[in-house]
Amino acid sequence: MEKIEDILKLVTGNLTWEEKEKVLSRIEGREENIEIFQKLKTAWAILSSSKKLNDYEVENAFVKIQGRISGKKKGRMPQIIKILKYAAAIFFLLSLTTIYYLNKLTISRF
Repeated sequence: MEKIEDILKLVTGNLTWEEKEKVLSRIEGREENIEIFQKLKTAWAILSSSKKLNDYEVENAFVKIQGRISGKKKGRMPQIIKILKYAAAIFFLLSLTTIYYLNKLTISRF
């Protein structure tokens, strides 16, 4: 299979003429590469024709398409969830410690 990054660069027009010819020659004759190329070309056409996107949105779309094809999830949500889990655990421990300390102070006063 041709590198997905190379096919994406071909579809988005980020290759020189020589690189374009090289990638196209590697795609030809390989059914899997042809299928990926056609899907990416269609997706890119839909994205670029539906509305004008700024550079950030284009790059974000590029990363999403690349992630869907490679099967890897590249997002910040799993990192945020992981951080929130640790924050919740720390908050819980601090709450328990505070409750214990306040309880101990209340009992010692009587």
